[in-house]
Amino acid sequence: MEAIITAGGINRPDDPLYALTGVEKKALIPLAGKPMVTWIVEALYGSGIINNMVIVGLKPTEIDLTAFPVHFVEPVGGMIDNILAALAKARAINPTAQKM
Repeated sequence: MEAIITAGGINRPDDPLYALTGVEKKALIPLAGKPMVTWIVEALYGSGIINNMVIVGLKPTEIDLTAFPVHFVEPVGGMIDNILAALAKARAINPTAQKM
């Protein structure tokens, strides 16, 4: 099964999370010593049912997930456009991918 993670949320300077963390991208806010998105990636792969994962909204240079077969997609617009871009990437990785 393929998984898509949308990680494009941005903290603005007036956002309380930004004031507390100084981190612009919400997925990269540290939680118990790791960026939040790392917990999600580890949990999904730990389930044993995920073959490939696509993260839209982050760049591979922003986070070290080299221990996992994660693929990155640049954001292309709004939420729906980003999901469609991630879906296209997932289908390019695994042409037999089906909706679940």
